[in-house]
Amino acid sequence: MNKNVKLSSIKIIVDSVDVQQSNSNISIIELLISNRGKNHLRRDDYDNSIFGLLIQNGTLLEKPEPVSASTTHLQNCINEYSFNYDSTFLSIPTLPLDSKDFYKLKLVVLHDNNHSPSFIPYGKIIGQKEILVIDSIDVEESFLSKVLRGSFWIHICRFFGYLMILITISVILITVSESVSNRKKKKLIKDAYSNKEIDNEVVDDYVKLGWLSLLEIKDYLSMNEKELYRKYQSSLTYISNQNNKRNFEQWDFHMGRANLIRHMLRRGYLKMDESAIVADKKKKKSANRLVDYIRQNGLNVDDFRVRPYVVNNVRLIENEIDRERD
Repeated sequence: MNKNVKLSSIKIIVDSVDVQQSNSNISIIELLISNRGKNHLRRDDYDNSIFGLLIQNGTLLEKPEPVSASTTHLQNCINEYSFNYDSTFLSIPTLPLDSKDFYKLKLVVLHDNNHSPSFIPYGKIIGQKEILVIDSIDVEESFLSKVLRGSFWIHICRFFGYLMILITISVILITVSESVSNRKKKKLIKDAYSNKEIDNEVVDDYVKLGWLSLLEIKDYLSMNEKELYRKYQSSLTYISNQNNKRNFEQWDFHMGRANLIRHMLRRGYLKMDESAIVADKKKKKSANRLVDYIRQNGLNVDDFRVRPYVVNNVRLIENEIDRERD
């Protein structure tokens, strides 16, 4: 905890003293006590005198709080220990510590804003010349202070800088996502053309005529033979009467149905005799399979149209349909 940034709306009072006004600071320090040696530390290895840490350039504000330990047993021991302390001295428990064992304590220390608190070991461990204290306390500028530092124009530059970074990352992510999606679609389309259950002519017709026409082809292939024959003849009769052109919607409907069925007859989807139109079983199975394949994989006709090897086939279909309409 650091109060380097002045907060006019907040006051920190310790023993009736305003911490900010007195140029003081409050630090929360994590104290790690560990046995880094190869030998185990027994309770008898501690000297009988007081064992602990002297605190310089600081005042301990409250009882130390156990944070964690390397073993459950050690954690229980420090949780149960009643820490003796005053403002400048902390008594450390003389607990047995196996090699590499450790525990952590949290200390709350009041100190001068210009000086960090330091710790001096007090007491003796038999066989050790000294107790090593590694001071990793470094008074740094707080994150909030770093963020708020700088003029108005610096903040403007930061804003646009962060915005450009965000836009760049977004473009990269979108590009990568589209690339992966396109590769996946290309594979799916390739699989559709190489699928033995799907006739390539059906795929080519879908590319040229579109999704709705493919659904109509599927419906006509599933329709009753005599019913399909009757509808085809009905449409031919309707468009043979030029007076029916006045009703544009009906004319367009019958012309579209007649052209599509005629196209299916030319492409081998259907065969017509004197009273019925019979569907080709292979083409019927292909149309059903293609519709299911497109729905399952979320494809659309534009995905198929980007494939270069279907262009020539599509042009042939266009010429056939144009001739039928003429």
